[in-house]
Order: sequence, then structure tokens, then C-alpha cells
Amino acid sequence: MSQYTIPCAVYRGGTSRGLFFHERDLPSSFREQSHIFLNGIDAYNPSQVDGLGSGTSHTSKVVVIGASDIEGVDVNYTFYQIGIGKEIVDGKGTCGNLMAAAGAFAVDEGYVEIPEDKVEVKVTIYNTNINRILNITVPIKKEKQGYQEIMQCLDLYERGQNTR
Repeated sequence: MSQYTIPCAVYRGGTSRGLFFHERDLPSSFREQSHIFLNGIDAYNPSQVDGLGSGTSHTSKVVVIGASDIEGVDVNYTFYQIGIGKEIVDGKGTCGNLMAAAGAFAVDEGYVEIPEDKVEVKVTIYNTNINRILNITVPIKKEKQGYQEIMQCLDLYERGQNTR
């Protein structure tokens, strides 16, 4: 198999960290996507030393973000828990920590328009794992979102202020 590049970003939300991919950059086949996710995390190795996981369930996670066709929704969010030392790509659950980080990713990657005078923006996310629409408020700075902004989003999310 030849090498190829697929861009991703690493985001942290709360105690979770994951690889974030644009849906548009991934092959349409789930089998091929799984191969990318398993290798990106290094799921085959319990220590995940050759990937971006770190051998814990908190850091063996993948998120796929794509533009949504649902009216009023900014992005679709799909979460995958990746195995540790096992070839597992599980999309049956979800991760609230990384859902909060998905708001910052959506802002950083231009999925959401930011009015010039705003200090925060609402990101509407469709969670494909649980078939729910959620609103997340993301603080805005002129530079890219970072750790502090994600933690603020998570704090609001955990207190239930942005999950309506």
C-alpha cells in the first residue's frame, strides 16, 4: 500500500483528547476510514507509541466533522472510540468532552461565520451517533481557539448551559 496524507487536528476537551478529521478528506468506505483511524491512534499497540493515542480510553478517540445538510445546523459530528491493543472502531457511543471541542474545531476550520464584533458564537451540531442536535457556545478570539477556550466551552457544556 502506498503512503498518502490525510490532514487531521488534535483537540482536547475536558479529560479527552482526539483526532479530528474533516469528513471531506476521508474515503467514503467505513473500512478505509477505520484503517486510517486505527493507524492514526496506533490501536494495534497497547501503548499506542507509534500513533497519537496514549494507551487510555480518554485519548483513543476520533471525531469526524462535516458540513451539515440539516437546516439550521452548522456541522455533523461523528464520534468513534478506538481500541487499545485491539482493532476496534466503535461508533455506538458519544463523547461530550470532544463534542465541546467540536465547537472550537468548527470555528477554527471556518464552518461557522463569525461576525466582527462577537465575543462568542453559537455552533449548532448534529451528533450522528445519538441523532441529537446540540448548541455549543464558543468564545471567540481573533487568533485560533486554544486550550482555554475549549475548557470554557466544556465548563458551560457540563453545567448544561449549552446543550439545548
